[in-house]
Amino acid sequence: MSELDYLCDLILKTKNEADFNFRLNHLINMAIILFETETERTSHLPFNSHHFIDELNEKMNSVIQRINESEFLEMSENYIMQDIFILILQEDFPEYYKNYIYQFHFRNN
Repeated sequence: MSELDYLCDLILKTKNEADFNFRLNHLINMAIILFETETERTSHLPFNSHHFIDELNEKMNSVIQRINESEFLEMSENYIMQDIFILILQEDFPEYYKNYIYQFHFRNN
């Protein structure tokens, strides 16, 4: 997942809003590609995907926290919400999202 760190550094060097939005979208697309790559592996078991989802979400949250603390976003008084990867998962991969919710919310209670 060092690709996400690299993209975060690239985002932090942005100078204007259009460039920032382009780079942020690229970061999110890379996270989705990492997720799809993991789920397409032959050894992947769908009911264990919640581990990878949680790991990827935590990584995205740490990257987003760095971006939110950047000077660029402080000047614009905007921020990017945490758990954005979970929202994308809910929208684009509903079966994985349902499994994730089951594993971490219902099973732990």
